[in-house]
Amino acid sequence: MEDEIAWWELTPGQRFEYLQENFRRLQEHDHLRPVSDPPGSTYAMDGAHVSDLTSFLCALGEAINGPRGYFGSTIEAMDDCAVGGFGATPPFTLEMHQARRCREHLDARAMVDWCEDRIAQRSYLDEDGLAWLSYSRENADNEGASLFELILDVLASRGVRVVLVDD
Repeated sequence: MEDEIAWWELTPGQRFEYLQENFRRLQEHDHLRPVSDPPGSTYAMDGAHVSDLTSFLCALGEAINGPRGYFGSTIEAMDDCAVGGFGATPPFTLEMHQARRCREHLDARAMVDWCEDRIAQRSYLDEDGLAWLSYSRENADNEGASLFELILDVLASRGVRVVLVDD
């Protein structure tokens, strides 16, 4: 994939491949692995192009590690990155610009879709995980949960302070 192409110009499938390619580059070329910033650092994420989970993760990776930056290609991988070693060391602050847009695109419907996808894949899940996903899907169907809230909860559990900015 060419470096000149902006991730937001890619299709959702291409964006996921873009994230995977960024991760493969880090695995194959250790010198490309981001140097971790000290705890307490602040990162500004531009949510202007967020339209789904993959675009959110593209924007997050770019905010923390610059162009072609990686900070997870799934929620589970984002959780792993948030413990440190991928450019940011907790605790840190994430200023999420265009937060309203992120919230709108990572809504209850996105949560239902994410749960259904995880259930269909049955990857990384035990019976407790499947039960949690089923519960979350039902809760999201009743407007009780959103993918945005799940992301915020995961980040908070790793010591990330998220500041929501609507500009």
